[in-house]
Amino acid sequence: MNFIIIIITLIACYPAILTEIYLPSLVAMSQDLNTNIHIAQSSLSIYLIGLACSQIAYGILSEHFGRKKTLWSGLVIATTGCLICLFSPNIYVLIIGRLISGLGAGALSTLWRTI
Repeated sequence: MNFIIIIITLIACYPAILTEIYLPSLVAMSQDLNTNIHIAQSSLSIYLIGLACSQIAYGILSEHFGRKKTLWSGLVIATTGCLICLFSPNIYVLIIGRLISGLGAGALSTLWRTI
């Protein structure tokens, strides 16, 4: 029983972790990718847009396919987006990766309460 509570807690924290760990590195990221700080800051907005817009879709998908499958697919999508961000050669690939991770994190943000 305690293992399930720990897993649900980690799933609940995952969308927030994707935001909070990311914020302190914005300045260094903009310097490493040779871009303007404002473009680097827009990657956070893109993540939040993906997170907000995907929650409605995941609610509907979880009713049709089941919560566990939908949750796992969201976790895979979010992790794929993080891996794209990890290996991004420029800011535009990073922004696409942040959008993908936001779209996946919407499942986690929506479904942990239900589970």
